Amino acid sequence: MLPWFFDQKYRQRFFYHAILFVLLTAVVVIWSSKNLQLKPEVHWLTLINFIFLTTISYVFFAVNLIYAKKIKTLSLSVGFFTSFIGFALLTLGLAYQSDKDILLIMSSFFGSLGYAVTAYGTFRWVAYNMQVKREILMKTERDELSALLNRRAWAGDAQKEVWFAIKTESPLALLVIDIDDFKAVNDRYGHDVGDVVIKYMASLLSDKVRKTDSVYRWGGEEFIVLLPVTDLDEAFAVASKLLLSAEESMICVNQNQLRVTLSAGVAQWRHGESLTQETFRRADHALLIAKQSGKNKAVKA
Repeated sequence: MLPWFFDQKYRQRFFYHAILFVLLTAVVVIWSSKNLQLKPEVHWLTLINFIFLTTISYVFFAVNLIYAKKIKTLSLSVGFFTSFIGFALLTLGLAYQSDKDILLIMSSFFGSLGYAVTAYGTFRWVAYNMQVKREILMKTERDELSALLNRRAWAGDAQKEVWFAIKTESPLALLVIDIDDFKAVNDRYGHDVGDVVIKYMASLLSDKVRKTDSVYRWGGEEFIVLLPVTDLDEAFAVASKLLLSAEESMICVNQNQLRVTLSAGVAQWRHGESLTQETFRRADHALLIAKQSGKNKAVKA
């Protein structure tokens, strides 16, 4: 449950904190007993309660201080330590008499400060975890070469878009796009140039689609474009625009100028179909027809 606690390095640090806490407690109790007078009316259960809160605050401080290096912020540990001081002063203020109840006044100040700093630290901690989550998603749902979304992201997004299409009774379409004669590019210029072509086409597709559309690298030189709230004719128009943009582009790499075209299969999702299975297969078959009939064209499924 807490593997970091059982690590030898962390256990040693907790042991040091435990010794420090005991020493601090002993010093404070001895000093208070010699210099302050006990209040007779305080119930012992009240003291136990605030001693417990003081101890817990220190434990949280120790845990967060050890963990602070990982999240690169000390605000949580500082907040808990300030709260620890506040609870310690409150416990002393309840147990001992002080001039004008200065111990209780100081406990209120440190307690409020501790809560404020802890709240700020909590926001930092949440931001850190959100950042880590985004980085994990980037690694698991982004294609390393093209920076496009990958198959994993496609599977998740397809499910969401089908649900949205059913709920809103709106059309949903997809394009399966392939770079024409990509093998010839690799054979003639090498795989490094082929990688440049893939990155260029990935960037072109991302720039030319609508903001509501999503582009995925399916694998190799093949891409998928997911088109929400789009029927077959509208999807065909989008595909035609993308193919025209590719045809008009010139890729310059290693003093070579390459003109690369695309072919596309266009399909609209039908109720009862699996978007990632039946609809995709129909679009992929349309792409095959486009390839066999001359390339550089879009074909409806």
